Amino acid sequence: CLLISRVSGAELRQCGLSDTGCDAVCSCTGDYSGAACEINLATLKARRQLRSNLVACLQNLTLLEDTSEQSVASWSASLYSVAGNPYELSYSDALTVLAIANKTITDAQQLNVRSSLAMIGVLQATDTVFSVQKYNYIPSISETNVSRAYANNSAGGIVQVVGAFASLLSQSMTVGE
Repeated sequence: CLLISRVSGAELRQCGLSDTGCDAVCSCTGDYSGAACEINLATLKARRQLRSNLVACLQNLTLLEDTSEQSVASWSASLYSVAGNPYELSYSDALTVLAIANKTITDAQQLNVRSSLAMIGVLQATDTVFSVQKYNYIPSISETNVSRAYANNSAGGIVQVVGAFASLLSQSMTVGE
C-alpha cells in the first residue's frame, strides 16, 4: 500500500489512523488492478469495454431523448449505475461521463427540477470522474495507482457540475432553509 496525501496527491511516509488528510491506496503489480488488486488485465479490459459501450449508449440517449423531468432523473440514475466503479472506467470514458453529467444537471436546472435527490447520480458520477483523474487505475504502468496531476479542463468540468448541483439545490429551497 501507498500512503497518499488527499490534498497534494504526494506519497507520504506515514498516515495515522485518525488522519483524514491521507488515504492508503493499493499499489498493484503486474497485470492487476482494483481496490485490492483483484482484477486481472483480461477481465479489466472486458469490463472496461462493456462500461464504454454503456457510456456511449447513455450519451446517445441524452442527445436523442426529449428532455423532461423524467428523462433527466433517468439519466442521473443511469449515470450512477454506469459510473459506479472507477476501476472499470477508462480516462476517455470518464470525460464522456463528465459531459453527460454536465448536460443532465444543466437540463435539470433549465427544467427547474425540484427534486435534488433525483440528481444525486450526477454527483456520484462526478466523484468517480474525479477519482479516475486523481489515480491511475491502469495496470502495467509503473506508476499504478499513484496520484497524477489533474487535467485543467476536466477539473473545471467537475467544478462546473458541482456548482450547477448547488444552484439546483438552492432553487428548490425556500427562505429560511
